[in-house]
Amino acid sequence: MRFAFYGRLSTDDRQDVTLARPSQLHACERKVQTLGGTITADWFDVESGSHDQRAGLLELIAEARDSATRRFDQVIVYNTSRLARDRVDAALFERDLRRLGVPVVYESGGGSPLEIAIKQAIDEHERNQIKVETRRGQAQNIMNGYRCGGRAPYGYRLEYEPHPVASRASKGDRKSRLTPDPEQMPVVQDIYRWWVEDGLGTMAIADRLNSGAVPSPVHTNTSRNVRRRWAKSTIRAILQNPVYTGRLVWDRTDHSLKRERGGGGARRREPDEWVRSEVEHPAIITQTLFDAAQGRFHAKSRRPARKSSRVYLLTGLVKCASGHEPLAMFGASTRGYTYMRCDYGRSYGSSEAAAIPGHGQWCSVREDDLLPLILDFFEKRIFGAARTDLLAKQLDQLGGADADAQTRARLTRQIADVDTAVAAQVRGLEAGIDPMAIKARVDELKIDRATYEAALSVLAPPMSTDHGRLADNLARLPDLSDALRAAGPDVQREVFDAFGLRLEYDRTRGTARMSAAVDDALADVLAGATELTPSICTGGHGGGRIRTCEGRANAFTARPL
Repeated sequence: MRFAFYGRLSTDDRQDVTLARPSQLHACERKVQTLGGTITADWFDVESGSHDQRAGLLELIAEARDSATRRFDQVIVYNTSRLARDRVDAALFERDLRRLGVPVVYESGGGSPLEIAIKQAIDEHERNQIKVETRRGQAQNIMNGYRCGGRAPYGYRLEYEPHPVASRASKGDRKSRLTPDPEQMPVVQDIYRWWVEDGLGTMAIADRLNSGAVPSPVHTNTSRNVRRRWAKSTIRAILQNPVYTGRLVWDRTDHSLKRERGGGGARRREPDEWVRSEVEHPAIITQTLFDAAQGRFHAKSRRPARKSSRVYLLTGLVKCASGHEPLAMFGASTRGYTYMRCDYGRSYGSSEAAAIPGHGQWCSVREDDLLPLILDFFEKRIFGAARTDLLAKQLDQLGGADADAQTRARLTRQIADVDTAVAAQVRGLEAGIDPMAIKARVDELKIDRATYEAALSVLAPPMSTDHGRLADNLARLPDLSDALRAAGPDVQREVFDAFGLRLEYDRTRGTARMSAAVDDALADVLAGATELTPSICTGGHGGGRIRTCEGRANAFTARPL
């Protein structure tokens, strides 16, 4: 009997992954031997048990779907908490694998279905208790004037001091407070002065800073804003952050609903729900100036919002990749034509957009240039008689797999190596190595990581490993090309959403690169359909992506504007 090992180390655990992984694996190997089997494949995640989008687990499930090529018959996990600390997620993972003919076995904590369900409920309860205690400790840490991790806000830098508990300090543990950064502090003061005293808007302030070649804060997602330009959203965030008045403020946003729903935005808490420090750090601006800044925001928010009944067909589906990282394009109407316009100029300023070769101040493309290309894509690659042949040709051109798979694996491995090196530097700090030497090395590693992440971000989405299922689903679809062309905008948009249509427009190359997905649920709904009616399309789009080929000659090309 062949077994796949799955292990997990929580990001909240203070454990060494070099110890946790082999200890779980060796225990599972002993269990498998008693069952007369061997471990023939293994996956391991360093991720919270409350997250269901774990790379290793998803790869395991993807391989399990292909019964002809998968390397295992069962899955062995150390205990129920290693699979998931959410009982619903755990049950769904077990169910999905069981339907594929791959049961899950536990080294410890297994037993009857009832015993496993009880254990999973206990795992979730323990996770919730840990969350409560962690939040309580973090709140008190903030009230004492210490940071709860993360980088310093723009205008400040972190100042470290030994941990107040002697036993923790003896092990090298430290805590951090905020102290003004001498180079960034004047910039924050200028931003507030320009907003309150000079009446400049957030875009005008960003333009002034960009024209003065003042580097912007590094984005938390290092693959974004690689040009280091100020955006109006960055200006707004600085103007609305009370940290500059000399007190830490924590827990201003609630992400719990976002996690529960699997997406969407975070809820902004009311000010009386915020956790505020009782210990001050040096202020960059006065409370009076901060209040005046908020007053201007409140005055703007009381203005009646402009109402528009116009809904653009391609909003949210099209991204501009013309000389910068892909950014959303928004709809606009000019002289009777509908355009999709790049958001770069609106976010970073028209002068910054114009500085990108071939981009222009307002990079745009007409909707009636893109829509025929989209309809052609659906006619030829989704509904047309040659769709399965085109898919086979595409997979053949990609080597039967993801064309970027090796590059993506290499970059992912390099990022993991960087993280391991950073962890080693942290251990060196705890061992007493010069902190300045550690900082210099960590800064180098951060630059390496940002480079790898930027290269990773421009790769195409991964191809599905289950090509057979994708081809089967595609073959089940009827030819609805004429129905899609004849449908109204509402039905067309519903179809585009159901297939997870994505389009990247590159003005510099004159290309529009498209991809779509077909899953079992969508194929079930559309099989046998002869027309497209409102609400006909339901289901997700996780069954593998069909896309235009990599080469320019095979990509659809938009007409010149």
